[in-house]
Amino acid sequence: MILVPSLGSAGPNTLEELFAARYARGDMDRVQYLTRMDGLALRFNRTRTNTDRTSTCES
Repeated sequence: MILVPSLGSAGPNTLEELFAARYARGDMDRVQYLTRMDGLALRFNRTRTNTDRTSTCES
């Protein structure tokens, strides 16, 4: 889990939550959202799983 420093607000606590909130507000489209999530996955050596439970990264 990647924590974002708290500034005393009730906003998102992780980068994943931040990107999800921006996507939900319409600040970014689906491709931008998935690209950012894949970037986080690569950066922190994790894989994002599609809704059909297949990985987006090759093993």
